[in-house]
This record gives sequence, C-alpha cells and structure tokens, in this order.
Amino acid sequence: MGMLFKIEQNPADIEKLKKHNFVLTERNIKKGNGPAPHWHDYFEFELIVEGSATHYLNNGVITLGKGDAYLLSSLDLHTLTFESDVKLINLRFGEGLLSHRLNDLMLSMSGISCHFNSHELSYVLSRLDRLKAEQAADRVFCAEISTNIISEIIYMIIRKFTKHEKPELPSTVQRAMTYMLKNFRFDISLISAAEQISVTPKYLGSLFKESVGVTFHEYLNNLRLKYACSLLWSTDMTAKEIAFSAGYNSVEHFMYTFKKRFFMTPTEYRKLNK
Repeated sequence: MGMLFKIEQNPADIEKLKKHNFVLTERNIKKGNGPAPHWHDYFEFELIVEGSATHYLNNGVITLGKGDAYLLSSLDLHTLTFESDVKLINLRFGEGLLSHRLNDLMLSMSGISCHFNSHELSYVLSRLDRLKAEQAADRVFCAEISTNIISEIIYMIIRKFTKHEKPELPSTVQRAMTYMLKNFRFDISLISAAEQISVTPKYLGSLFKESVGVTFHEYLNNLRLKYACSLLWSTDMTAKEIAFSAGYNSVEHFMYTFKKRFFMTPTEYRKLNK
C-alpha cells in the first residue's frame, strides 16, 4: 500500500461541514480498489446499503455487506477495497456537534462497527432520510433535530458494538483517555494530562490504574504501539517516520519498546503482516 495521508474533501462538503457541522452523502462506487490508507479530522459514519467491500481498519480486516456500518474518529486509520459495485451512505460530523460525553465515548472506543438486521436497517435509513431533509431545508431548529438524529444513530451503534454492556468509566478517567487519544502523537505525560483536567498527577495516576487496570504510561504506550502497528501494516513509511508519527522521541526508544512488547523488530512485524 502507499503512503499514509489525510484524505482531501470536496469543497462543497467542506462548506456544509462549516455551516451545519455535518454532511450527509450517498455514494455509488464501482467495483475495484478504494482509497489509500488515510485518516480524517472529523468523525465518520458509513453504512453499506448494497454490495460488499473489505475494510482495513487499524490493524484488522473486516468483510462488509448490506447492513454493516462503522463509526470512525480522527484516530482511526482505514481503507476500503470494493469487491462489487457498492451503494453506501456517508455521514461526516465534527466534534462540536454532539455532547462532550458522547465525543469522549466515541474517542475511547477504537473502530466501532456493527451489523443492522433488516428491521434496524429500515429504521436507520428512515432516520437518515429525515436528516437529509433537515440538511436540505435548513429550517428553524434544524441543528437541534439533526443533533438528536445523529446522536440516536451513534448510540444504536455503540449499544450493538458493546453487546448492551454499559461502557462507563469515571468522568476523570474518560477525560484523561480522550486527552491521550487526541494527543498521543505528541510529547505528553501524566503531568500534562492532570493539568489539562485540573487534578493532581498522583490522583489521576491512582484512579486510572484502578479503573482501567493498567497505568497511564502503559495505556499511552499501547496507543502509540497500536498506531505504529497500523502504519507498519498499511503503509510504506520507514521505522524512523513511524516512530515520530506515533509520538516517540527517538527511533532507538521506539525500536526497544516495540521489540520488548512483540519480541520482534518493526521490520519483522511488517514482513509477517504484508
């Protein structure tokens, strides 16, 4: 696969995102290869209405068909290969559209996907039709109604994805996780996270370990390694490029950490997963 890139948007869609903080489109895509591996600076929901595709998401591969849907954040790396002609619905929206709680929840759950049965699919399509009508009419309370529709669809996906288990963590831990998910590519620490959410590092470190089961540093390192694995698997970036893209301060530290965790070098990992 080619180099990682941040996918470009249609200028008209950019204007819609600025105006409504969301854009809804229907796409008919011919059989063949999809885009190169990429990420977005917004949330993205896609629903397969007809056809089939292979979805390369983070470090996994999923076969998609009618009724399959996925929800991605700005942290998810993905690409698609279309096995047949495909009809899909694409919804993009910014973080400012929804509640902070829902934003944090989506960011803490990497690569959310689910399958809607025929009844559920009909209902979701009806809600998307209503959303499309609101986007076109731009009437009073359009933003409020649109937010409610999008929130409902997202909660449906999360409910199915988590198999009806309530994904709840202390709000302080959720905020710390969101901070890490957004900034793990940069030079961050327990101290900077604690400052960001106005608690002491000692309190945050203790609460995080108690709630999540690993330390703040271990969780941060796991994020960086997972991202590095995605880049090794899906791009031609060098180990040096990947190290700095994933938030490591040096190639040597990245190589040492990677080998300690996976018992192989990044080059060996890439060969096994190509």
